[in-house]
Amino acid sequence: MSDQGQGQPPVKLIVGLGAGAVAAIVAGSIAILLIVTMAVVGGAAGGFSIMGALATQSDTTGGTSSCAAPGTAGSDTAGAAGLSAEQTANATTIIGVAKAAFTGESFQRQAAIIGIIVADQESSLINLNHGDNAINPDGSVANSLGLFQQQNSWGTAAQRQDPAYASGKFFQRLASVANWMTMDPGLAGQAVQISFDKSGKTYANHLPVANELVKNLFDSTAAIPVPAAVGPIAGTPSTGPGSTVTVGCSQGSGDLVNPLGVGNYTIAAGFGPRAAPCAGCTTFHEGIDMAGPCGTPVYAATAGDVKIAGVAGDYGNAIFITGDQYTVVYGHLNAGNPFAVSVNDVVKAGQLIGYRGNTGHSTGCHLHFEMRVGSTPVDPQAIFQAAGVAF
Repeated sequence: MSDQGQGQPPVKLIVGLGAGAVAAIVAGSIAILLIVTMAVVGGAAGGFSIMGALATQSDTTGGTSSCAAPGTAGSDTAGAAGLSAEQTANATTIIGVAKAAFTGESFQRQAAIIGIIVADQESSLINLNHGDNAINPDGSVANSLGLFQQQNSWGTAAQRQDPAYASGKFFQRLASVANWMTMDPGLAGQAVQISFDKSGKTYANHLPVANELVKNLFDSTAAIPVPAAVGPIAGTPSTGPGSTVTVGCSQGSGDLVNPLGVGNYTIAAGFGPRAAPCAGCTTFHEGIDMAGPCGTPVYAATAGDVKIAGVAGDYGNAIFITGDQYTVVYGHLNAGNPFAVSVNDVVKAGQLIGYRGNTGHSTGCHLHFEMRVGSTPVDPQAIFQAAGVAF
């Protein structure tokens, strides 16, 4: 595996005895990746590879890894995120309204995440009957209220304290933000709220909670109609970057999703042989480098089980997902908020899993995207073209 014109040595691992703990040696330190039972591929002299180890693991899903019942993809939400029943109920409302406001599961999930990070920052997901009473430039009192601490211009006091209305109004304004779907979530939230912190980092700090809530609650949450008083939500996309493509129970049925969405990347390095950074030698690039801005959402290309979500040698922050046909690798994910999933999670094709970055052996912001059948690398573009999915 190598990226943007530079060859990379193989990932070095230590294989424990007992339970088979796997550790990656990165710059002299050890980062625990996952605990699974693995067989050493090729014997002690032959070394060990992450991909080879994953290929030897038995598949206990019976080919239905993405068909788990709603809510089974993660642990208890309130306990995991440390939220009360009220906070969890309000998060559920935000997700439900996002489902009604937008078409396409990936759009719905991303909108819900953006809504939750803003509400968690503004009100700790509590429907407040008070807030900032600052004076507006026109002399009126701001009188911020509700989950999003919305001011007078967003609606009446009663409307702003109705979680469904407040969520719908937030999504109405989010839909008018150009490229909100592919922006850093914190910046997307900032574009709607126009808060003091123009960097969006204040909102982005709440991504771990938002990712956990959406991961656990999305499938079991019914769409909540947007109140008529909100008005139309213009620009609601039905296709485009990140939209899902015939997502079903098994990736083996041909369900594939472009991990970044057409138009959100350039191919910086393709699959196959290419010159290495040493005179007279060559290397084989086992994936595709999809270059573009750091922080762009990355979606699961196929359904499967998350085997690795952590630091993986030269891959940097990486996610490995194994399904019925392929093991898919997403490398060099963002340092600030790399993971929207955890080891052992079951994901659907089109589900948000992380954000494009520049970690590990990387020369610029990009997603290193690999697909393998067993331990054999295959050309992702050829797979997508054969399935009729734009890449």
